[in-house]
Amino acid sequence: EHIVSRMVKAVDKNFNLVVWPKTLEHKDINDMILSGKSTSQVQRLISNSTYSGLTALQNINNWKRI
Repeated sequence: EHIVSRMVKAVDKNFNLVVWPKTLEHKDINDMILSGKSTSQVQRLISNSTYSGLTALQNINNWKRI
């Protein structure tokens, strides 16, 4: 609940926000690298999962339902 609130506040302040996809098996970036993902794969995932504005709010709502 607190995390979602902070995410929404960041979006309200016009920050870009990464919302991890539901299919992500790793808990953080370090875990991704340790599992063998290359830095370019991690960067691509971050780029493809970065949102702002209403799109970010929609993705936050979908993410919190997990």
